Amino acid sequence: MPPKEKKEAGVKAKGKAAAKTATKVTKAVAKATKAAPVKKVEPKVEVKAPKKRVKKDENAPKKAMPPFFCYQGARRAGLKAEKPEAANPELIKILAQEWKALTDEQKKPFIEQGERNKL
Repeated sequence: MPPKEKKEAGVKAKGKAAAKTATKVTKAVAKATKAAPVKKVEPKVEVKAPKKRVKKDENAPKKAMPPFFCYQGARRAGLKAEKPEAANPELIKILAQEWKALTDEQKKPFIEQGERNKL
């Protein structure tokens, strides 16, 4: 008679314990091979805090008023009397055209007025 050979590890074992072990292994393999669900990650949006306004110095000198604004202040009432139906944007367009047509000598009083209003 030939000697008894040992069973290899890959051979099925008999009995209830072996069946439970095989079931556990099968479940573990199935669980490991399942693809993990992909979690949707929303990008983080950084919310910046609003900047605090710096308070202006009340005693600081003011900037000079532009000469066109001085001209506009002087001429607007007369133009409004000439064209009472004209809307504000139309008046400003007319004033701008008139300002461009003025010579440097005609603009000089308004330039000086703007410098005087600086303080």
